[in-house]
Amino acid sequence: SARVSSGPWLSLSFHAGAENKISVIDSQTNKPINTILISGRLANDPSPDRMARSPDMDFAYVVFRGQTPEYETSPGSSPGFGILSVENFGRSGYLQGVMSIQLSPNSDPYGIAVRDFQMTTVSHKK
Repeated sequence: SARVSSGPWLSLSFHAGAENKISVIDSQTNKPINTILISGRLANDPSPDRMARSPDMDFAYVVFRGQTPEYETSPGSSPGFGILSVENFGRSGYLQGVMSIQLSPNSDPYGIAVRDFQMTTVSHKK
């Protein structure tokens, strides 16, 4: 499972078996406050793994396992990553989109990182 902290909430992804869910935990009480199911129309068996939040905390990016995972025993059918729209300050959300990564029959993404950078305008003086 992967953990992403956002203030008082902690998100955990579960890919063991056919769970395909993200649990939101109150980090003060360690009690679950919500479950986000991510299998369905966009991804049949995503098998979520690592997660990363966008700098503005509006999105979470979740790696989906392939059919032949190298490091885990929970294969998925949607190798790539999912884009979660985060709502209620991290308490809830929904799967907004999926980006497939099928580089080979054994595609199995394992990590993800989100980088915050500022676009700067460069002035070209003559």
